Amino acid sequence: MSSSGLVLNAKLDELLSAKSFDVAAWAKRPLTSAVLDVLTHFLVTQNSNHTRQAYARDIIEFLQFCKSINTPIQRIDDIKEKHILFWKDNLIQKHARFEESRRRIANSSVARKLCTLSSFCEFSIKRKLIEDNPLKLITRPRVRRQSHATVLNDTELKLVLNHSRRRLEDSLSQLSNSTEDGKDDLRKARVEWCVLVMLFTIGMRVSELCQMKMNDVIWEGDLIRLHLLAKGGRQHNPLIHPESASVLLEYIRVMRAGALPDAPLFPAARKSAHSDSIIHIHRSTVFRIVREAAARAGVTRSFSPHGCRATLATQLHLNEVPVVEIQGLLNHAQVTTTQLYLHRVDELKESAALKLPWTQNNKLKPSRRA
Repeated sequence: MSSSGLVLNAKLDELLSAKSFDVAAWAKRPLTSAVLDVLTHFLVTQNSNHTRQAYARDIIEFLQFCKSINTPIQRIDDIKEKHILFWKDNLIQKHARFEESRRRIANSSVARKLCTLSSFCEFSIKRKLIEDNPLKLITRPRVRRQSHATVLNDTELKLVLNHSRRRLEDSLSQLSNSTEDGKDDLRKARVEWCVLVMLFTIGMRVSELCQMKMNDVIWEGDLIRLHLLAKGGRQHNPLIHPESASVLLEYIRVMRAGALPDAPLFPAARKSAHSDSIIHIHRSTVFRIVREAAARAGVTRSFSPHGCRATLATQLHLNEVPVVEIQGLLNHAQVTTTQLYLHRVDELKESAALKLPWTQNNKLKPSRRA
């Protein structure tokens, strides 16, 4: 990465990692057309830290690409249609060798990156820094409106959970003569089991899980409700199943006893590099937990925390839970978003080819005589 790219990343990291940002004080400063200044303003307008980071990654990637083709972007009005066309072509060429399933995902990624850049330019138009959006005539890859998250079937889901629970039980049985490494394995097993139960039974986003604090677990009579901060700053307060609640409470009793109300529910294994404060678990750690748990259970396909969310939606749909109820649990603003998770299930259910009368009862299987 170039020195300018490192400076850009450092300044954005400072902004994105700040616990608070004085927007009022920032707004008093005159806004220049320098791309870094505009980008920082653009990111500050976003409510979600996760959204800020995603937007920053996409725009920095574009700026670095322009630098690599010897057309560096210094000011916002330096961005021209030709830069975007070159970038789009470069992104598409990267994925041209992928098989069809991966290419569909890549098309979605390209479309998202172009959408981010377009939002950045629209922001600049509203701030009267540019007059026109250079992306307005650029077509975006067609993306089939369907979730591409890997969904586990019922057998795979049970295998993942059973293997994780067995890992915890084995670690507990060896605790009496355990070494420091053994105690660390037990800690990881406890965290893994609780994280998987939360993801598979509540369907929370990984960002919601990572941000949870101790006081986000709320007793409501004999039930437990979670206080989650969802996308767009929306509040989401789902009641959780008693069995999920018992797993969570056991985790808190053993792992987080005495923690302050505003302390992370799932802390990182290490403290902050800049202080002794306990920080929230990082999303990359949750991805690794889910990926490794699936691999130990024999799931060979790529699997992620989003797959847990999609798996829950699919399981509920197969059990004829109304789509609007699934929408409420997943906290989707639009029911059409929920339906993206369920498209493949309905496609299998409704496929005429799977209902051909001569394919029933193994009628196409060759006889032993043949």
